Amino acid sequence: MKLKEIKNYVTDGEYSVSMGIKYLVERIGDWVVEDNLEVNSDFQRGHVWTESQQIEWVEYFLMGGKSGRTLYFNAAWWGDFDKSKFEYIDFVLVDGLQRLTAIKRFVADNLPIFDGYYISDFEDSLKRRVLRYNLTININSLRSKREVLTWYIQMNAGGTPHTQAEIDKVEALLNAEKLIGGL
Repeated sequence: MKLKEIKNYVTDGEYSVSMGIKYLVERIGDWVVEDNLEVNSDFQRGHVWTESQQIEWVEYFLMGGKSGRTLYFNAAWWGDFDKSKFEYIDFVLVDGLQRLTAIKRFVADNLPIFDGYYISDFEDSLKRRVLRYNLTININSLRSKREVLTWYIQMNAGGTPHTQAEIDKVEALLNAEKLIGGL
């Protein structure tokens, strides 16, 4: 096999921008109302993260975690507003529903983090700084639902989530290291 024989993934998008979480939540809300953005389309698995998982991801994000900071959308007509040219014109969130839901709850003061603190509990200067933490939105311009579904599968198939037993094992190792190191 030659490298050139490997089929590339679907393109990752035509437009990408990083924005503070407060503005991002507001902007996505506007898209839902003004542009019929579907955040929980028929191919999404729905809201599957528990509150505990939402809290863990928001804490990870606020501590500077880098993975999972991009939300992927498709709007085939993005940049070309003649929707009659496209087979599939739905504006959809393709990947990031769980993270978006967690961030929306946090910004709306409905998700306690770091042992029960809500965003309203933060000092004003810290709150302003946190609300400017960035996520990236990526908007693709795939022209058929088949392409969108292929893109979704490419991003979400494969891999095996950790079991709780595997996480518990690593946490036990971490606790042992803390005892040895006196942390």
